[in-house]
Amino acid sequence: MKSQYNFYVVKDNKIIADMHEIGVWVESFHILSPNISREKLKTKNRPGILLANSQQEERYVDIVMQIEADSTKQFDEKKHHIYDIFFSDELFIIIRDLVPDRQIEVMQEEYYDISNLTPEDGELSLRLTMPNPYLEANSIKEISTLDASVPVIVQSTGTAPTPPTFTVTLNGPTEFLDIIGDEDYMRIGSPSQVDETPFQKKETIKSLKGSFVEWTSALFTPDGGVKTGEFGLASQDYIATSYGTGNAWHGPALAQSVGSAEDDYLVRAYFNVGSNNGARTRAEVYLLDEAGLIIGKLAAVVRRASGEVDIEINIRNGSDSHFFVSDKWNYKEFFGYIDIQKEGNVFTAAAAQQGFNENGELYTRNKKTYLFNDLNNQYQKPLAAVGMHIGSYGSHPFPTQSRIRRIDVQRIKDQPNGIEYIGQAGDVFRFDHGQEAIYKNDELFMRKDFGSRFFHLKKGDNVLVLNPANAIQEFKAEWRERYK
Repeated sequence: MKSQYNFYVVKDNKIIADMHEIGVWVESFHILSPNISREKLKTKNRPGILLANSQQEERYVDIVMQIEADSTKQFDEKKHHIYDIFFSDELFIIIRDLVPDRQIEVMQEEYYDISNLTPEDGELSLRLTMPNPYLEANSIKEISTLDASVPVIVQSTGTAPTPPTFTVTLNGPTEFLDIIGDEDYMRIGSPSQVDETPFQKKETIKSLKGSFVEWTSALFTPDGGVKTGEFGLASQDYIATSYGTGNAWHGPALAQSVGSAEDDYLVRAYFNVGSNNGARTRAEVYLLDEAGLIIGKLAAVVRRASGEVDIEINIRNGSDSHFFVSDKWNYKEFFGYIDIQKEGNVFTAAAAQQGFNENGELYTRNKKTYLFNDLNNQYQKPLAAVGMHIGSYGSHPFPTQSRIRRIDVQRIKDQPNGIEYIGQAGDVFRFDHGQEAIYKNDELFMRKDFGSRFFHLKKGDNVLVLNPANAIQEFKAEWRERYK
């Protein structure tokens, strides 16, 4: 009698194999118990040991299957098909028909082979590794509320501690956020004391996109090139509609005042630059002083035949020029942003690759940060304007992917006895307790309170208290229940 056991293999959220449909009969499917490693301490003049720490390690799944075929050729085809199913560099999912609401995340590590061979059948035994020692529900549960003044009850029916993800959308400014559980709490920021005044440290003074209002002809000359050609718009991005001519870099350049001279500032430029048809291109955003002279720039450049994108961040004072970032980027194209922040003597810069998730939402895929301390006060001129330039090199074909998507300029303020708001209305904070990471508007946020901890949901009711309630527009909890 053929076994009634069956299971499905899922990769990239798609069922790629139903074992019964391909003529494979599951004789046994056994999940081994997890090994628990224990750190033990011995103390002098005390019998026995002390338990210092316990840690669940990976688990294993042992599967025995019978392969049957109508011919030697069909048997060989099935055998190789099974090898293709289970051999994978990535983690994949197994779902058993006995418990179809739960899934097991596994990976192939050890070799496997077929025994008891005849020309038309054989027995396959394999062992798969479960890096996560728990089974998980197939679906994600969620609960949300628009009234943060009332405690939120999250009910978990799993038999193992479950890491949640909390999402908080703000309806106003706040200097801190608390999510307080039954035994642990999560806090970011810090509540103000009686002698402290909350304030907005960064204020956007320019956000430039999809318009040429207030842009004027640039007084500066782009580095290593000539100013020629014209700008245009494509899907609200700044592009060069003509590049003019030149022996080296050539292309249009424009400038715009930021409305004031700022000692401390943040400039972020969003780019979309890539290589195509042998083009050499660059998209640059310049930082300018009150005389229109260059005091720095952010650039994405394709200068090699192989098409790699270079990221450049520069600060300068006249002929004194310092490229404190010159980095060959990790991706073939650069769709992301580059920013530079000056606060006193400290320059902090970042370059981030962006992408779109399955819901079409923009997110940050990879980000690098850089630091430069201007100890000798060489690069302290105030920012008064920004410029932009898109260029092509020599007689190379004009690029079709060289865009400046947006330029944001922020003023950085300071206030005696002040405490900075961590967010404003519309900001979204996500607390991923499984990955132990916090994000603000899909970027890592590092201002976790020292004493707070990432925590898990226990089986049953979990009561969460949110604070400050009047700053929260919406709270959402999501969790995938775990089982031992």
